[in-house]
Amino acid sequence: MFSVDLAQQVVAVAEQPQPSDGALSQALLDVQRFRAQLDAVEAKLTASWDARQAWAADGAASGASWLAHHGEVSRDEARAQVRFARRLASMPGTLAALEAGEIGGAKAWLLARANQPGHAADFAADEALLVSHARAFTVDQLAHLTRRWLRVRGRDSQPDRGARSELWVSPTYDDVHDVRGALAREDGAIVSRALDALMREQLDAERGVTGEVRQRAMPERRAEALVEMARRSARVEPGGVVARPTVVAICDAAVLAGRPGEQPPFDGTCEVERLGPVSAETVRRLACEGDTYDVMIGRHGEVLDVGRRHRRATAAQRKALLVRDQSCSFPGCDRLGDWCEAHHIDHWNHGGATDLGNLCLQCRHHHHLVHEGRFRLARSPDDQLEFRRPDGRPIARRRPNQLPWRIRAPEPAGTR
Repeated sequence: MFSVDLAQQVVAVAEQPQPSDGALSQALLDVQRFRAQLDAVEAKLTASWDARQAWAADGAASGASWLAHHGEVSRDEARAQVRFARRLASMPGTLAALEAGEIGGAKAWLLARANQPGHAADFAADEALLVSHARAFTVDQLAHLTRRWLRVRGRDSQPDRGARSELWVSPTYDDVHDVRGALAREDGAIVSRALDALMREQLDAERGVTGEVRQRAMPERRAEALVEMARRSARVEPGGVVARPTVVAICDAAVLAGRPGEQPPFDGTCEVERLGPVSAETVRRLACEGDTYDVMIGRHGEVLDVGRRHRRATAAQRKALLVRDQSCSFPGCDRLGDWCEAHHIDHWNHGGATDLGNLCLQCRHHHHLVHEGRFRLARSPDDQLEFRRPDGRPIARRRPNQLPWRIRAPEPAGTR
């Protein structure tokens, strides 16, 4: 039900001279909930107004044209508003969740899009299940989920609706090439992931040399990555592999392991070759994804012995992590797995093994937080990841980061 009290609470927080961080965060969530309730009111009004053809009194040809002329929306937005209201009128579960502020307008729109004409019976049968997933997952996750549902129901079974890839590369008179085209879904995903990986590598390279990243627009970086992709393909033999760049980090074993009571040589200094001193946590983070060797160094710096190598996550383990975790495991992070690093929950210096049970995906930002930022991560007795702030307070996981691999109803309480 539409709540005026909720709006008044949000206004009260906004008018406070120094509201707390928690109050501001809650107020933002309340605004989204209030907007969802307004969306429900607007949809119900639009459906009633459209059913009566109240717009015809002014001589309008359609409700969309009337809204575009008298309202503050574009013609496309007006069409979408009327279409959304018509579909939502036959979706009682979705409308109820929207009225309660349990889901937002974006989620309701995705569900309405799934409720395609001619298949109302299918949607009606599964609406309760889809709405329950809409409450649990983010908007982006629900978009993936509804696409899966459409394919399962057989309404989206044609591969990309006959889409084909096309590309034009034409020289111009301005000393540049005009590149235009369109890629089918699978082709676009392949190219996009390759460009993302190269852009990430370029960013790391810039940060490693200067300590900071040049401010450039994303289209410029993407173009640079595309050229680099072409250069690499031209110089790599068929079946060849471009080697990963090597970063050499040096740190005393006692410092790296964090063992108290031991006085390491070199005053506990850790450093990255050619970059200078870094913290032990930085080296621990690098070791999560790198090959590590035990090297015995004498009093005067001479190398006495080189021990066995500690392997990073294998290619097979990384593939398994991508399937299992799908994205960064930090609560609320939607960074895709291809952008993430394999993090040791219990570091191998503390006896942690490089196996799937001791690994999770972490994006670069959250990997930094867990190491250098003093955020803590552990597995609970029921095998769930638990994150804590530096002050020890737990970080609540409002929604799961991973989509289910099968669409099914939640298990009743007490079945496990």
